[in-house]
Amino acid sequence: MINGIGLSKGIAIGSALVLSKRIEPIKVKVNDTDLECQKFDEAIIVAKDHLNDLLAENDTVTDEQKSIVETHLMLLEDEAVGDGTKKLIVSDKVCAQYASYETAKGLAKLFEEMDNPYFRERASDMMDIGWQLIDALDGVTTSSKKAIVMGVKLKVAIYQPVTS
Repeated sequence: MINGIGLSKGIAIGSALVLSKRIEPIKVKVNDTDLECQKFDEAIIVAKDHLNDLLAENDTVTDEQKSIVETHLMLLEDEAVGDGTKKLIVSDKVCAQYASYETAKGLAKLFEEMDNPYFRERASDMMDIGWQLIDALDGVTTSSKKAIVMGVKLKVAIYQPVTS
């Protein structure tokens, strides 16, 4: 038996998806930076679609969760994320996964160093965005798979309450 804090009301019976600690992407050199930039653009679309689906399909999402998802959507639109990642892909000739992670990590560090506590809290949102992009680049999805999600530290962006 596994004990923890439930995010949805009620009892869930089904397959379990156990999310474990993430491993940082490795620096992989690429020759076709245009292709990597195209993959990144597609990952942005996939990540935004996933977040919009969370908002549209779940009438039980709390205002706080909705606010976090909306923040993630805004961050995905931010030029620092898109342009920063593409510049890294082109200048260092690296894969989109590595560039996404490094860009998110750099932006998170900037947020952590800000005086305003609200902005310091956005550092974890920035890393969440990086991981969502890496998942999209790797073809990993959680929204289309019906499962009970378990892990040590889960992010709101993967949350979908039990509705039936």
